[in-house]
Amino acid sequence: MTTIYIKLKTDHDRHRDLLKKLASTQGDSGERRKLWQAFCYDAAAHAAAEELAFYGKLIAGSEAQSEGRRSAAEHEDLGALIRGLNETHFGAPGWMARFRTLKQRDEHHIGEEEGDAFPVARDVTGADESGHTGAGFASHKKEERGPRPRKSRKRAGGLTRTVQPAVSRSASDRATHGSCPAGGEADRRDAGSGRPAP
Repeated sequence: MTTIYIKLKTDHDRHRDLLKKLASTQGDSGERRKLWQAFCYDAAAHAAAEELAFYGKLIAGSEAQSEGRRSAAEHEDLGALIRGLNETHFGAPGWMARFRTLKQRDEHHIGEEEGDAFPVARDVTGADESGHTGAGFASHKKEERGPRPRKSRKRAGGLTRTVQPAVSRSASDRATHGSCPAGGEADRRDAGSGRPAP
C-alpha cells in the first residue's frame, strides 16, 4: 500500500502543476475555468481528508501539536482565498492578482508541510509502512469529493433523464465544494468590476 507521505506528495505535485498551468491562462477562458474547477475541487477534498487522516494524528501527539495546528490554520487561510476567487468573475482585472497570492501561499504551505511537517510526523506517528494512514486519507478524500451527478441517460422509449446522486454530501463538503465553480457565483458577476451583474 502507498504511504500517506507518498499520497500527499502526489497530490501536492498535482496542485503545483495545476497552479502553474492556471498562471499561464488569460481572461475568462474555457481553459481557466476547467483548470480552476479541477484545482478547487481537488484542493478542497485534499485539505479536508488531510486534516482528518494526517493532522489529527499530529495534533493528538503532544510533540507535534503546533505543527498540525499551524498547517490546519493555513488551510483555513487558503480556503478563504479560494472562496474569494470563486466570488470574482474569471475575467475581472483582479482575478489573476488574487490567484497569484493564492499560488504563492499554497506553494509555501506545501513546501513547509513537506519540509517540516513530514519529518515531525514520521518521528511522532511513524513511516506508515503498512499504508494504513495513506488508505485512510484516500478514503476520506473520496468521501469529501462526494458522489458526482451522472450525465443524462437514454431510457427505454427514448426518454432522457438525469440521475441524481442518492447520497447527499456532508456539511463540510457542501460548505467547501459549494464554493467551487460549476456555473456558479463567478458566472453571475460583472467581468469588469467583480460585482453582481445587473
